[in-house]
Amino acid sequence: MSIDIAKPGKVAIIGASGAYGEGILARAEELGIEAVVVTRSPHKFKEVAPTTTVVDTQLDDEVKLKAAVTGCDGVISALGDDRKKRPKTHNLPHVSSGPQPKTK
Repeated sequence: MSIDIAKPGKVAIIGASGAYGEGILARAEELGIEAVVVTRSPHKFKEVAPTTTVVDTQLDDEVKLKAAVTGCDGVISALGDDRKKRPKTHNLPHVSSGPQPKTK
């Protein structure tokens, strides 16, 4: 029995420099998935695969955040739970204007 699993063509990864995010980015690059790393620390991503784009932005910059995720098939957030140290993340659910899932 063979199962074909759809592979996204392009994903945005938020928190890619953290413990979980590093692994997520490494796996995406290993699979050849086009990754968009959304980060406030672009200097941490000097050696990325040619399929990876690094976007320097803060999470509360809605314009840059929306531009970063435009064209992505999905967004992966690997942010930690240190909310007091991070900019507010209230923009995250609102930055994508892509098609919404159909409901039955």
